[in-house]
Amino acid sequence: MTNEPSDRTIILHLLRGAVPERADEISGLWSQYGHVVEVAPSRKGVTMNANGKRIQFDTKTIDLFWLLGFSSWRAIEVYAPALVVATSNGLPLDQALSVDEERG
Repeated sequence: MTNEPSDRTIILHLLRGAVPERADEISGLWSQYGHVVEVAPSRKGVTMNANGKRIQFDTKTIDLFWLLGFSSWRAIEVYAPALVVATSNGLPLDQALSVDEERG
């Protein structure tokens, strides 16, 4: 017997972690609709399909979405301070970026 969580449980935790302020609502909807989650074998291209009863994806696709989300968040962290400086001081963004010592 294994203590590994099911694919359905893993996806529920992923969704709840992505939007923690709405975790209870997500859990309620998840219980109400009871979709089957299926991890498809990786193959060429993207696998992400759904219908009224089933959600299907491959791990490569989920990894891609995670990587895009992570890199987008890092870009926001890096450029947000310079953007705030530029807009609050009326500077062009490239000038604000050139004085940002932490960015390198």
